[in-house]
Amino acid sequence: MLEPQMRLFIMGTLLFSYLWYILGALAIAVVVLIIITSKLHKRLKIFLTGPSGENLEAMLKEYAKDIKRLKFKSEDLEKRLGEVADTASKASQKIGIVRYNPFRETGGNQSFSLAVLDNSDNGFVLSALFTSERSRVYIKNVKGGHSPQPLTEEEKEAVKEAQKIKTPKL
Repeated sequence: MLEPQMRLFIMGTLLFSYLWYILGALAIAVVVLIIITSKLHKRLKIFLTGPSGENLEAMLKEYAKDIKRLKFKSEDLEKRLGEVADTASKASQKIGIVRYNPFRETGGNQSFSLAVLDNSDNGFVLSALFTSERSRVYIKNVKGGHSPQPLTEEEKEAVKEAQKIKTPKL
């Protein structure tokens, strides 16, 4: 068994004889790491600058402004769409028409009843009766598909025809 001093001497001699190899390997490793770092730095620089030369931070700030602007516009459009939907639901959307001859002995099917309703089945029924001597026009209110005035069979049929029309829910 070797004495501790002798062991230290042998290890020091071995270390010193390989020291140049170790330093050379470390120098090569440092050069390789410098090259890798340089390439990473170039990639990072390309990544952090936009196509027009602006940096990523400026681009992100601009995108954030655009998003806020679009969000505001979207909220405004949503509000307007609600107003349009409300107006559209009250507009005349459903029409039913029935042509008939009220006087069996003369004339053709020139008389008619026209029902014009909104999405809630509110509106009116317009009836026009034609004879060879005169014409008469009547109008009756419709609320929820029913009229406070009595409806003729043709007027009821016109209301039913109008109610068959399905309108999209807004």
